[in-house]
Amino acid sequence: MRPFGALISYQEACEIIDRHIRPITRIEEVPVDSAANRVLAEDLVAAMNVPPFNRAAMDGYAVKAKDTFGAGQFKPVSLKVIGEIHAGDSPDKKIKSGQCIQISTGAVMPEGADSVMMVEDTEREGTEVKISSPSPQVRISGKSAGTSEKVRLS
Repeated sequence: MRPFGALISYQEACEIIDRHIRPITRIEEVPVDSAANRVLAEDLVAAMNVPPFNRAAMDGYAVKAKDTFGAGQFKPVSLKVIGEIHAGDSPDKKIKSGQCIQISTGAVMPEGADSVMMVEDTEREGTEVKISSPSPQVRISGKSAGTSEKVRLS
């Protein structure tokens, strides 16, 4: 083993790697359930946005983020709960300032909402919910892969 002072340069390391690697030329098609530990022969391109819509990343309350600014444990913000949305539902209400909608993980974000407050950071009292910590939890449409973009597999 070489001591640290005798390491090779980055350029020399790249040249050694380039001399010893060979491209994979053999291609075979296998069922998806047999594809573990294999390499794709070509880029995988998204046919649509992934995710296809803005969706809740956690259970909680869909809100307008600006309504929660300044919220804290000793100074919670109260919002009126105007409904609920479960995964698979289509939102039928629009959120206005001072309002929120209870939302499940994976559900479509309702119009007017730009953030989800985690249920752990809230306290429900009838038709009001107190938010004690802004914690935006939204998966933005196309954030993982946009239409016609290469899909990163990591």
